Amino acid sequence: MQNQEKNNSFLPSWMCETEQYVPSIDKDGFITKSTQAVLGVLSKLKWKEGKDGCLSASPSLKLCYTFLYILLTACSKNYVFSLIMAGGTLALATYPAETMKQILSGTFGAVLFSALILLPAVFIGNPQILLIITTKVFVSVTLIGILSAGTSWNKLTASLRSFHIPDIFIFTLDITLKYIAVLGEICMEILTSLRLRSV
Repeated sequence: MQNQEKNNSFLPSWMCETEQYVPSIDKDGFITKSTQAVLGVLSKLKWKEGKDGCLSASPSLKLCYTFLYILLTACSKNYVFSLIMAGGTLALATYPAETMKQILSGTFGAVLFSALILLPAVFIGNPQILLIITTKVFVSVTLIGILSAGTSWNKLTASLRSFHIPDIFIFTLDITLKYIAVLGEICMEILTSLRLRSV
């Protein structure tokens, strides 16, 4: 006992105090949200997967009639035609439920965004503008989602040659799409390592 008191007299006072470390709560909301966002982007950029069925149309034809339908819907001044296009778009989409859920989730997000922008038109006295624009947005985004879900990205970029688009543009677009997926995978690895090292 005397030896311990003697040793304590030679030590600084701060070394004799008992340390009580209480770690703060680690809030990993940013990491979780970032991981989910990257996973969502990567799930939409599975361009390597063979989405084209043996009985599906060629990517050039799909790209052509998708652009034509979007152009006709955008130029139409008849709201009934837009409704017919919306119904026909959903009727022609013969995809599994999970694929349709993914397509329509992006569509409803675009429709909601356009509705929020056009909301002042309702109070001004032009509610028909809100209905017409949101219906056209619904048709256009759904058609693009159906094209993306049913055709591989590399085949879409290769089909651009049928429209006499310069090779340098096609090459740049193809490389961009490929390395966006690579960048997403690297971001996923970085976020995973950051999560493992967080206290």
